[in-house]
Amino acid sequence: MLGAKVVAVDVLESKLEFAKELGADYVVNASKEDPVKYIKDLGGADVALPTVESLKAMRQAYESLRPGGTLVLIGLPVGELSLPVIDWILKDIKVVGNIGFTRNDILQSLKLVSDGKVKPRVELFKFEEVNTAIEKLKRGEVRGRAVLTF
Repeated sequence: MLGAKVVAVDVLESKLEFAKELGADYVVNASKEDPVKYIKDLGGADVALPTVESLKAMRQAYESLRPGGTLVLIGLPVGELSLPVIDWILKDIKVVGNIGFTRNDILQSLKLVSDGKVKPRVELFKFEEVNTAIEKLKRGEVRGRAVLTF
């Protein structure tokens, strides 16, 4: 929506196809090719936003940045993320983290939806299907967000 070129990285072809449907410009299957090399060959990322709670994915996202890039950490994986400080400083990399959102973030998001600029993707489950929803989430089979209905 803001004019960025988007590279989606995953290990499931179904998720990569979904990313294409949602407008990703490039998709990379990390089980078949090195996502860092792929992104670097495109010129490197200005912003890397790993959305999985994986230290490996976070490290790969960092390594894919071009000088002056920003790594945005939103997941909470167990463990410690080690980054090369000299490389970080010399390349003017920014690393920011966020575990939540502000009231203004919510208002802006709702405005984007109401203006038709963003179309939320949800998969509905009846409350009685909560275990099915959880299993589908674990297997990476939910397209968008899982929502329980009563």
